[in-house]
Amino acid sequence: MRKAIVIVPRTGAGTRADPYRCDLALGWTDVTGQPVEDVKTGKMAYTVEVTCTEAQMTALRNDNRFVVLCDVDAETNEKAPVMDTARKTDFKAKLAALYSPEVVAYVTTLKDDPELIAQALKECQLRPPWKVGAEVKIGEVYAFGNNLWRCVQAHRTQADWTPDKTPALWVKFYELSAGPQPWKQPAGAHDAYQIGVKVTHKSRTWENTTANNVWEPGIYGWKDIGAAVTQHAQSKGK
Repeated sequence: MRKAIVIVPRTGAGTRADPYRCDLALGWTDVTGQPVEDVKTGKMAYTVEVTCTEAQMTALRNDNRFVVLCDVDAETNEKAPVMDTARKTDFKAKLAALYSPEVVAYVTTLKDDPELIAQALKECQLRPPWKVGAEVKIGEVYAFGNNLWRCVQAHRTQADWTPDKTPALWVKFYELSAGPQPWKQPAGAHDAYQIGVKVTHKSRTWENTTANNVWEPGIYGWKDIGAAVTQHAQSKGK
């Protein structure tokens, strides 16, 4: 018998008649204990523990819907062989089908051990879901739209201020490119840029010098501080 931690995609429409669910035929336990509210808003895949036969484990590994993280002998706890290069490539490809590029990068960068990857995924899945009417503070991290977002400006959330639409309020928890993010035209005062915020625009880096700035860099309220530089780095909050 084998014991494993497996990532399983959510199915269902999230309605009362068709709730989000884990369609895994084997007996399973959700190891993250994600609240129902997270299921409805974060929409991240389940991370479950299963105990099964050798044949069932082989079937799980060969099924593109599932990602096997940790696989040990149920009686001796002997681990499965370390992943070779081909399996690592396949492993990341399967993760990419279930998570955003930022989450995949966060849980796999500098992590080759499946157990460490499982721990990182659990950390992601236990982040609270973004919801309307919450008072959020700078540095807090929330799940929304199958990704994680870090608050950069304290505010009370509103239905039309979702993290993916308000770059002046939120940045992705783990950025694939470090430093200032590309400037986006604010829709109004709620997502206007605050003094000190840095952005990139037209191959330059700009620092905002004006409160509640909705102007384009180079037009008004921005200081040109040099050529834009892109590098791979981690941008995470506590």
